[in-house]
Amino acid sequence: MSNKDNNTSKKSLISNEAESPSSKNEEVTIKSDDKICIVGYSGAGKTVLMDYFLNNVVVNFPNVVVVDPVSKFSEKTNIRYKGVVKAINPHKNIVIYKLQTEDDLEELITKINDIDEEPVFLCVDEIDRFVRFNYMLPETSLFFQQGRNYKHGGLFSVRQVGLLNKQIFSNSHYLILFKVYNKNDILYLESVIPYKFVKLIPELQEHSFYLIDLHKSILIGEYKYDMKLKKLKKLREGINP
Repeated sequence: MSNKDNNTSKKSLISNEAESPSSKNEEVTIKSDDKICIVGYSGAGKTVLMDYFLNNVVVNFPNVVVVDPVSKFSEKTNIRYKGVVKAINPHKNIVIYKLQTEDDLEELITKINDIDEEPVFLCVDEIDRFVRFNYMLPETSLFFQQGRNYKHGGLFSVRQVGLLNKQIFSNSHYLILFKVYNKNDILYLESVIPYKFVKLIPELQEHSFYLIDLHKSILIGEYKYDMKLKKLKKLREGINP
């Protein structure tokens, strides 16, 4: 496997839609070699958010692989599953796999790591179904450790933050954090991100989330997905922990 010289793609992640008339019109952009974690309890809106990213952001990247263990995206993305493993959809750059086990994900990532073509943006819904808290299989671990060197990126959701492997955190650019109630999950967060962000969790509204830039250690703002408008709305900006 050799380093790839391909230029990375960029796409707007979230536009500033704050209601304040004095707010600046800024955008947060992600590149196809960025990794983003989405953390939230069941029903918080993780899958809706992943669907938004898949159809409005990730779809513009050159080579996308989606792991969808429970077929959550099949209707919304007009995907038709071919058998029980691979799916076909209208976007030629997206391949969707309906995997079930950690070994399945390992086999898929082995193939990704062996590709000498364009880099891959890997989306995994509920990655805690596949990756153990304190251990990852070798090729999966390699993807998270060296993926950035090979221009690979990814979008991953998890139901309980305490189940999210620390390697995924350490190699992520953005953290999308919904409200956390479990005390053990909060303690775990304190061990992987600055406490100045953790202490703001109680201020989150239901179904809203913080967008945190882990590279710059800044909280960009609080957002919520508007189901009627089908867009992300910025509730607060300039949050200064």
